[in-house]
Amino acid sequence: MIPASSWRLPRAQLQDLNGAANSVFAPGILPNSTAKPTGRAFRQTSSNVPMRIDVFSKRKRSEVMGRIRGSGNRGTELRLIEIFKTHRITGWRRNVDLPGRPDFVFPARRLAVFVDGCFWHGCPKHYQEPAGNRAFWREKISANRKRDRIVARMLSKKGWSVVRFWEHDLKRQHESRVIRRLSLQAQA
Repeated sequence: MIPASSWRLPRAQLQDLNGAANSVFAPGILPNSTAKPTGRAFRQTSSNVPMRIDVFSKRKRSEVMGRIRGSGNRGTELRLIEIFKTHRITGWRRNVDLPGRPDFVFPARRLAVFVDGCFWHGCPKHYQEPAGNRAFWREKISANRKRDRIVARMLSKKGWSVVRFWEHDLKRQHESRVIRRLSLQAQA
């Protein structure tokens, strides 16, 4: 019997957990005292710690996760905005609907600026492959880099220039390089 004081559920649900046939737990498997019922089944692991069983098939989970869109690389974008403001660089826009969704666009110069994260885009200086699931990460980073090249070609064909900065380029000691690259690109 599960003591009522250890769960934060209405009494009717506690009674259901304490013995009804339609319990959320598999027969004979109850979570340890640290687990909280969530309406999902638990599977007992060898270390006596409950593990959730996914309610979706592998294909459905992939579809669900594929719909999640990142909100951007806010830290790096905010840092680049700070650089723009410090050096009084104007004329840039964000969230412009172009191939590859550039982080910044200078429409008058037809310049698209991307800030690539050192991990997600495989920076030659800072990328460290995770120890687990190496084949997956090699393929993932390789696909990201290939997509970056395709996007640059697509924008070039449309008459846009592309500048890419690595996340580490935005550090204060490299700020002058960022400004120099942008000014050189603006002159071209």
